[in-house]
Amino acid sequence: MKYNFYGWETANAKPINNMYPNINSPIDLYDALSEIWCADTCAPRMRDRWTPDNKTLGQCSITAFLAQDIFGGKVYGILRDGGNYHCYNVIGDCVFDLTSEQFGDEKLVYENNPEQFREVHFAKEEKRLRYEALKKRLQSEQKNKMKYEKIVAAKFISRSNRFVAKVLLNGEEVSVHVKNTGRCRELLVPDALAYLEDFTLRKGKRKLLYDLVAVRKGDLLINMDSQAPNKVAGEALKSGIIKLDGMSELTIIQPEKVYESSRFDFYIEGRNGEKGFVEVKGVTLEKDGIVSFPDAPTERGVKHINELVHAHGNGYHSYILFVIQMNGVKKFVPNDATHKAFGDALRYAAQNGVNILAYECMVTPDSLEITSPIPIEL
Repeated sequence: MKYNFYGWETANAKPINNMYPNINSPIDLYDALSEIWCADTCAPRMRDRWTPDNKTLGQCSITAFLAQDIFGGKVYGILRDGGNYHCYNVIGDCVFDLTSEQFGDEKLVYENNPEQFREVHFAKEEKRLRYEALKKRLQSEQKNKMKYEKIVAAKFISRSNRFVAKVLLNGEEVSVHVKNTGRCRELLVPDALAYLEDFTLRKGKRKLLYDLVAVRKGDLLINMDSQAPNKVAGEALKSGIIKLDGMSELTIIQPEKVYESSRFDFYIEGRNGEKGFVEVKGVTLEKDGIVSFPDAPTERGVKHINELVHAHGNGYHSYILFVIQMNGVKKFVPNDATHKAFGDALRYAAQNGVNILAYECMVTPDSLEITSPIPIEL
């Protein structure tokens, strides 16, 4: 999909925190803000000219500082008639202006402009309130649930390799991207009902137009997107749905944190100064209502468990979170039949201070949302 804001082609900045787990790039932020920019968030002097067709009008400073919250970097301003500055973002070599469309065909100069500071801009109470309103709208829009766009149903045919499968869509055989490189043999069976995210109208540089994100197995609808567990876990940590023994209210949730020779999914800090790590594992393997992990041997998983034990010994709170990518199951157990060493490591960790958690999800063809804990049997 082609965008019209300045710098979209190279807007590859990554979040510096997990404030909004569903926003992983400036383009994601633009897409989210496109749904919530409104006359109330427009600068008062321009409000009578704001329309949905010119949605970025009067939104520049509050948008740029919100982008800075998520991606870091600096905000710069282009001097305009009347002494106001049009704000945009610079993160290293990445320059983007999410609200440039309001100027139509006018060519703005994004070089040698002065840095802008939120303390100066938000000294104006009305602007600070607009920023807070935009931020609140974004938080509400992103709350808890991971959403997919334009889902279509198809019948699974076969798996070509770890990344590609063939499905029957509208009577035609189509190759699709599989968002899970695991075996998934019990899910990807001939004629299984599969749900695809359709990228036909937002292809970009993609080679395949569809992602396989969920599949039906009997009465269960199972999300099999391997990137989804971390995204919904981050939001559930932020909202407090996931309860962490020993931690007060979380004030820092930082993804992808390196500790010695491992990289854990989340580093967390509590209001009372506690520090800890959370490692997330997505679970798609189910039999007779019992879910288990892993579905293939994972030496990397064993290493993570042992590092969490070590971190606990050094004063960090340590958690392993199994995100069950389905709903209505009985309990979680380690899959000793596939990799007993993982099960042994998990039991050892539980005996040595690591907290083991398992939460199931509400799954629809176009969404995934963590809901509640389930029993664990080690």
